[in-house]
Amino acid sequence: MPAITQEQIQQEVYDCIKKVAERTEASPEFKFSLDTSLEELPFDSLDIVDLQMQLEDRFDIKIPDKSMKRLYPLKIDIVMQQEKLRYGTVGDLAAYIYRRLSQTKAA
Repeated sequence: MPAITQEQIQQEVYDCIKKVAERTEASPEFKFSLDTSLEELPFDSLDIVDLQMQLEDRFDIKIPDKSMKRLYPLKIDIVMQQEKLRYGTVGDLAAYIYRRLSQTKAA
């Protein structure tokens, strides 16, 4: 994969989220930014898996479920740990992909 900037990754993540949102019952006026929590997206857990797979395909990387759960903890995980887990933001997701791609290039 040729060098890709963090801004390009952010745009690709944004595009993937829009694509998943179009298939859900999200209103056409749905808006989000890099600061939007993944919890605020109009997605259920299957939509998050769809997003994860799209991002893996787009960037030719594997996003381990464990890493995705750090950004989007499942409700059962929150109940089992009996604490408030922090959801990642759209920007956190883009930054994670940027770091993964940087590690891949360095290897």
